[in-house]
Amino acid sequence: MIIKIKDLKKKELTPLAATYDAQTLDLEFEDLHYRKKISLAGSAELTEQSLHFYGSLESEVEQICNRCLKPVASDVQEPFDFTYEIRDKKMIDSTMDIRDVLILTHPDQFLCTADCRGICLYCGANLNHESCRCKAKDSKKETPQTWKPLKKLFERINE
Repeated sequence: MIIKIKDLKKKELTPLAATYDAQTLDLEFEDLHYRKKISLAGSAELTEQSLHFYGSLESEVEQICNRCLKPVASDVQEPFDFTYEIRDKKMIDSTMDIRDVLILTHPDQFLCTADCRGICLYCGANLNHESCRCKAKDSKKETPQTWKPLKKLFERINE
């Protein structure tokens, strides 16, 4: 949000509101999708040397579980509180700070539940809902093809 300092009165709260598209803020990721526009509701207060801007951000996101790949929708309600120095400035652009608040809201590795069992590396069964469909039993499972080069490297290092 761009806040024009000349539009504010000193020591008086000014209500501010805006909506953002997640793509405009570069917030769309492979495992995170905003289902609604991002709503900002806040207030700005101008003092002699600074601008205090605070409020909350709201939206709805869909995240993909890192273990079982299940999409999960949830609400986002995140407060923010910024203070900017205004010396020799005509406006303050808080857009990147708002983006940062939203990015820091989401975990690096999202799980649908704390005890998510994920999917089987061999047959792809979702272990939260069904048993493994592999022909080989747990103790006899071979390394999946994707891990074989790493296994060979590990064996060479240990020789």
